[in-house]
Order: sequence, then C-alpha cells, then structure tokens
Amino acid sequence: MTHEIIRPNERCIKEGTLLTLGAVSLAATAAFATDYSVHRHTYKDKSDKARVLTTQRPGEYSVLVFPGYHADGEILAKNFDKHLEHLGTTHFVVHPERGMNLDSYKDEILKARKMDGHRPLLIYALSMGALLDAKIASDEGVRHEMGEIHRKVLDSPLSGKGDLDIVSRLGILAGSLLPATFSTDRVYHLVNQLGLGDESLDFDPELVTREEAEERLWSTRRVRYAAAKGQIPFMHRENMAKMDLSQAGAELDEGIIVLSSLEDHLINTRRSAGVISDSYDIPVEFRYDLTRKETSHATGPENPRGVVDALEGKNRDKYMTLDIRNTIRKYQENKKRRAIWQKKPA
Repeated sequence: MTHEIIRPNERCIKEGTLLTLGAVSLAATAAFATDYSVHRHTYKDKSDKARVLTTQRPGEYSVLVFPGYHADGEILAKNFDKHLEHLGTTHFVVHPERGMNLDSYKDEILKARKMDGHRPLLIYALSMGALLDAKIASDEGVRHEMGEIHRKVLDSPLSGKGDLDIVSRLGILAGSLLPATFSTDRVYHLVNQLGLGDESLDFDPELVTREEAEERLWSTRRVRYAAAKGQIPFMHRENMAKMDLSQAGAELDEGIIVLSSLEDHLINTRRSAGVISDSYDIPVEFRYDLTRKETSHATGPENPRGVVDALEGKNRDKYMTLDIRNTIRKYQENKKRRAIWQKKPA
C-alpha cells in the first residue's frame, strides 16, 4: 500500500507566519502606546522648568547650591540650609519634575542673583551638580550677569561620564535610549529601593539627625524616571574637558576646592579633579574629608563641617589635601622616566 505524503502549503505557512508576526507587532505597538499614554497622562501636569528656593538674609555672601543627579533640592534646602545661614542668603536649585530645560536653570539663577543684590557668591555643587554648574559657567553671557563668584566647592564632582566605571556608563547609555513610559518608571522606582539600609547612611550625629539623613537618602530614591530621564542624557553628553572654562576659572576670586571621601564608590574623584583643574585652567585644592565614611559619595549635607570649612576657606587640619594638578604632573613625569629607562639597553 502506498501512502500519499501530504505536504503543507508553503505559501500558507509563510502567510500565516507573517500574519502572526504582524499580530504580535500590532499587540506590542498597542501595549507600548498604552504604556506611554498612561505615563504621559500621569506626568502631563509636572513642570519641565527648574526652580530656585531662596532665603534672604543679611551677610557677606550668597550661597548657591546645585543638587546632584535625581536629588530633591527641596529636601536639601529644608535640612541643609541651617548649616549655611551664617554665610548669608542661600539659593537652592530644584531640578524639573520632568526633562532638563537648561535655559530654565539659567533664568532662575539669574533672578536669584538679582534678588540678593549680586553679593559675592559661594557655589556648592554635589556630584552631577558640578557638571551642571560648569555648563552654566561656560555661557559667557550668563556668567557675566551672575556677578562675582568668590569660591566653588565641588563635592564628589562629576566632570563627565569618564569618571564613572563601565557599569555606570552602560547604565547611563541605557537610560539615554529607554523611553519614559509607565513600565520603565515603575522598574526604575523599584530598582532605586534596592540595597537601602543602615550601611547607606553616613552622617555626623552631632550636627545632623538620623531622620534628616534618612529623609534625604529616601528622597533621592523616590525620584521618578520622568525626572531622571532628562538628567541621564545630560551626563551622557556633557564633558567638562570639552568646555571652555578657562575664563570662568580666571574670574574666580579664591579658586576651587574638591571634597571627596577616601574611595568614592561611584566617581573617580581624583580623575575628576584633574579634569576640572585642566578645564578651568587653575590649580584645584583636593581634600579628602576624613569625617566621612571611606566609600561615601557626596555626603557633605550629612557631614556639613567639611563643606562649611571649605566654603569659608578654612582647613583646621582635619583634611588630607593634595594639589591635584601637581600630583598628576609628577605622575606623568615619572611615567615618562620609566618608559625611557625601559628602552635603554642593559
């Protein structure tokens, strides 16, 4: 007996496959559209403009504070302002609730400077805030309108993505590519809650309460992807090494102090300080703040002694200081000498 082998119609299979793929694509598109629509509806009333919170006081200076990446400037102002009030008027930058409109930062800062009468300015910038401050300083017109800047204190400063390890750089790249949807917002929020515990806290119990330290830590972890999304491409794109900051450096009365823990877990602060020194074309005083935890990152608001001392230009022998430019120069010279000796015949 012979059996007839019945072969499926290849054209039908191909058309069926295409139809299946088309249906899956349509379903995925519809799901993404719904995801995006829910997110857009949730955040449509959120502001895309930066703000500056100002407290007017008599005093010799004004202090302008730049928060770091996805940091809550309102919480920073609430808990940190009391440590700066003896210096005079304070201005705390608050990031937009979505996006990152650079012009809004400039506009609000210039308004704040008019309010304080352009009294000599002290700038304190944390982490990404140092990169944001540099971007604003690279605008000659804005810098001219800001008036006299006495000193900059940069806490665990980011000069560009090159200061970060490969994992962090890949994270920034992914964040630059991923869209802001309801799902990405939820995942980002959940990931931000991981690893929180007592080991995350680093604060001076004589000056800062545990509640204040916890409040700032949790406030940074509560920031949503819609707000962080604007800052991620900024960190991916901007680099102090490519900015013209030499004139900004020349206009500083008392230069720049960089604060760091001994081994910052997030940023290579020694590299960062070197880039900052080269970009501003001035020597930078690099201080290891030994009152902080060894690996902490940008915890000046919780360890305010070091910040206030730096803003006032005091040392009090509590810090390991380096002339970072001279240190890098000596390293490069020694590296050249080793290379020459290695080439010499035995």
